Amino acid sequence: MPLLPLAPAAVLAAAPERRVPRLDEAGVVVDGRPDDDAWAGALVIEGFRTAHPVVGEVPAGGTTVRLLADDRALYVLFEARDPEPDKVRAWRARRDEGGSSDWVGLYLDAEGRGERAFWFAVTAGGVQMDGVRLAGSGLRTAWDGTWSSAARRTGTGYCVEMRIPWRILRHPETMDRLGLVLQRAVARSGERSTWPALDPAVSGLLVQEAVVGGPGRVHASTSLSITPELAWAAGPGAAEDPRPGLFGVHPGLTLRYAPSPDTVLFATANPDFSEVEGDGFQVEVNRRYPVRYPEKRPFFTEGVEWFDHPWGEVLYTRSIAAPLYGLRATTAARGWTVAALHALDGAPPASVSDGEAWTADELAGHDALATVIRGRRLVGEDGYVGLIASDRTVLGTSLYNRLAGPDARLRLSPSTVVSASLLGAQTRFADRTTGLAPAGSLAASYSGDHPFAQASLRYTDADFRAENGWLVQPNRWVGSGSAGWEFRPGGAWVPYWTLTPARGWLSFSPDGVRQGAGFQPGLYLGLGNGGGASAWVRAFGDRYEGAWLDGWNGGGSLWGDWTRWLAAGGSLQGGDGILYDPDDPRVGRRGAASGWLTVRPARWLSLRQSVSWEALTGVGEGDYAGTVGRFRAELYLPRDTWLRGVVDWSRWDGETERSAELLAAWEHGPGRALYVGGRGELDEGGALASWTVSAKATWTLVL
Repeated sequence: MPLLPLAPAAVLAAAPERRVPRLDEAGVVVDGRPDDDAWAGALVIEGFRTAHPVVGEVPAGGTTVRLLADDRALYVLFEARDPEPDKVRAWRARRDEGGSSDWVGLYLDAEGRGERAFWFAVTAGGVQMDGVRLAGSGLRTAWDGTWSSAARRTGTGYCVEMRIPWRILRHPETMDRLGLVLQRAVARSGERSTWPALDPAVSGLLVQEAVVGGPGRVHASTSLSITPELAWAAGPGAAEDPRPGLFGVHPGLTLRYAPSPDTVLFATANPDFSEVEGDGFQVEVNRRYPVRYPEKRPFFTEGVEWFDHPWGEVLYTRSIAAPLYGLRATTAARGWTVAALHALDGAPPASVSDGEAWTADELAGHDALATVIRGRRLVGEDGYVGLIASDRTVLGTSLYNRLAGPDARLRLSPSTVVSASLLGAQTRFADRTTGLAPAGSLAASYSGDHPFAQASLRYTDADFRAENGWLVQPNRWVGSGSAGWEFRPGGAWVPYWTLTPARGWLSFSPDGVRQGAGFQPGLYLGLGNGGGASAWVRAFGDRYEGAWLDGWNGGGSLWGDWTRWLAAGGSLQGGDGILYDPDDPRVGRRGAASGWLTVRPARWLSLRQSVSWEALTGVGEGDYAGTVGRFRAELYLPRDTWLRGVVDWSRWDGETERSAELLAAWEHGPGRALYVGGRGELDEGGALASWTVSAKATWTLVL
C-alpha cells in the first residue's frame, strides 16, 4: 500500500492541510541558533521515517523542522538530535563536497507540481550543497544558488538554519503551494530518513513530495545581476587565448535578467570558461570512442536539466569547446517550460560519431554556432510532452547539423513509467552531400516494493548525427533490459542488497547484422557504514571494422568510510578485452584496477590519492600497460578560503607525463570569488619543463 497515494496532480484538487506561515518581516538571524522569536510561530514538521538502507522505520535520532516565510525568502530550521552526538561527522569541505559528513536538507518545489525541485542541504560542519532535480532524472549538483546558512554543534546533535531567497528560484507569481521532501543523512551508518515517508513501490522521488500551503504573492524577484570578471594567465605553458584582452588580462561580463519570477535570461560576453580544477589524466589508450568528460563550467550547468531527453544526450555541452559568447533563457508560458541555449564556439571539435563525420581538419580555423531549444509541458500525474530542436552550423563552410522531434513520458501506475521519443536530423558533410535520417527510443521501467525491471529500445539511422550532443553508435537497433530484486533485511553489516540476475543488451544494424551483445548479472551489497560492494560477470560481443569479437570478463568493487577519518575504495576487473586496431582488431587478456584513499587527519585537512591501472596482453604488437594517478591535498581555512595542491601523472609504454598545480581560493559564494594559482609540467627527471601562472576574480552585483 503506497505511503503517499496521491501524486502532485491529484493533490492540487484539495487545499493543503498545512501552511508555511508568512510574516511581514521574519527577522531571523541565520546563525545556527534556534533562538529567534519568529520560530515560535513556524510550521513544525516531525515524523521522519527511514528511506535507506531499510524503509519505514523510526530513525535513530529525532529531527524537528520549522519553516516560515516573508516577502523575500523562505526560512528553514533543522534540529537534528543524535543518540551519540560526539560521533556526528562535521568535516570542512568545498561547496557540494560534504557527503562524508552528517547533513540535513530539503527539496523545494516552488510550483508544487512535482516536475522540478531545487535541493538545499547543509552539513553539520556548515558546508552548503545544492542542486536541481527534474522528474524522471537524477539530482544535478552543478547548479549553485546564492543563499545563506549556518550550522552549530549542540549537546544533542546539531542545528542548521537556512535562508533561501525567492529570487533564486523560478516560481509562479503567486505561490499557493510548495512541494517539500525533507531529508537527513547520518554519515557513520549510511542512514537516510525523509519526510514524507517514501514508498519504494512508487517510482520516483518528486512524485512523492508533500504539498503545503505557500506564502502567496511575494516581492518581485530581483531583475538584474551583473558578474564582471578578470582572468589572467602567463608563462610558456599558457594556452593561446583567442579572446580579446590586453597584456594577458581578459575581461568578461555575464548578465542575469529576470523580467518576471518565471523567466530568466542569461548573456555572457568574452567569458573565461576555464575550470577551477582541470580534468585529471584518464586512460585514453585503446578506446573505441572518445573519453567523455563531465561539465564543470557554471554557465552551462545552469538549467541544463531541462535538456534531458529519453533518446540520450542531445546536448553535450563539452562539445562547445571554446565559446566566445553565450546566451541562455528559461521561461514558463501557457503551461510550457521552454529553455534555450546559444553559443559561438571558437574551436569546434571533431565529431565523435562512427562512420562519415566531421573531421578536425575540416573544422580547423572555423567558428561554429550551437543552438538548442527545449520545451516541456506537464501532463497528468508526473508525465510530460516535449519538443527539442538543435542546430550546429560551422561558419565559413557548408557544414551544418539540424535535428528536431517530440518526446513524452507517461506514468501508467505508481510503479510503472514509460517514455518515448522521435527525432529527425539533417546533416551536410564536407563533400556537400546531405543526409536526412531518423532516430527514436521507447523505454519502460517498473519499481515495486522489492522487484524492479526496465526495458528500452533505441534506433539510430546510419546518417543520423547529433553534433551538439553525444552520439557514438549510429546505424543500429539497440535493445536492453534488466530485472532484479531488492532485499532489505536490516542488520549492522549488510542491511541492504540487490540481486540483478538478468541484465543484457543486443544490437543489430537495420539490415539484420548483429552489432553487439552482452549479458551481465550482478550483485550489490549496501554496507552498514554507508559504503557498498558489488560483483558482476559479463559475456560480450562487439562488431568492429567488420570483425565479430567476443569473450567474457568480470569484476568487483568495494568502498566506504571505514573509520571516522579514513575512506577508501577500489575496483578490479579481469578477463577478455578487445584491441580496437582498425587494421587488425583482436581479443586479448585485459586487466584493470583502480583505487582511492582519503585521509582526514583534521577537520580542516583532506588528503586524497587515486590510481588507475590497465593492461592488455596476448595481442602481439598491441600489448600495452599503464597507470594514471592523482594526488590532491586541500586545506580549509576560515572566511571561505581554501588551498589546494594537485599532482597528476601518467605512465604508458615507458613514457611518463607529470604535472602539478597549486591554487589559493577565496569563495564567498557563487560568482563571488578570487583564484590565484600556478601549474607546471614536469620532465622525466622531475624538473620543471613548462609552467603557467594564472588568476581570476569575479564579483556578482545584484541590482
